[in-house]
Amino acid sequence: DTTGAYNLTPDDILITGKTGMLIAGPNSRKHEMLLVQYLQLHGRNMFLRVFFARVFILGDELRKLRTMIENHEKDPTTVNRVRSRLGKAARDVILLTETVGYMEDSLVDEVLPPVPAPADLAGKELHRILNNDFLIHNLKKRVRDLQKNIQGCANELGSLTRMTDVINSRQVEDVVKGVEKNT
Repeated sequence: DTTGAYNLTPDDILITGKTGMLIAGPNSRKHEMLLVQYLQLHGRNMFLRVFFARVFILGDELRKLRTMIENHEKDPTTVNRVRSRLGKAARDVILLTETVGYMEDSLVDEVLPPVPAPADLAGKELHRILNNDFLIHNLKKRVRDLQKNIQGCANELGSLTRMTDVINSRQVEDVVKGVEKNT
């Protein structure tokens, strides 16, 4: 899917698409660093879209676990199933936290040095169209949002773990009381 076509100069053209771009003309190789930086940022952008979806899947799983915990009286095996799923969710939170940290590190200026605006007409127009500075700013904001979402999931995970511990303690107390009553 194409998202735009731009005449950089009378001889140079840029065509952007959903997953890449095509630049053609005699000056196309002149601005390779700017294009490489844009493609790096675009790749990170595509990754963050999928990553956001994964974080929301985790949040949905935690909501389902909360419902299971709230209705634990209906099924005596709920605690075991919840503990198993909480373990998997904990592993997911750890991996997501590490991954978003790596993404944040990849956006640091030392790793992604700023590319100055070129002096020629095609370069200036390309710099304006690609707007890499805005992409970097936007990606950094989205990474901060992801960190907050993951921290929220970690907090919810801790809360669900404590709720499960309380239910487990109550079940043990009930068993002990039942044994005492019978003996």
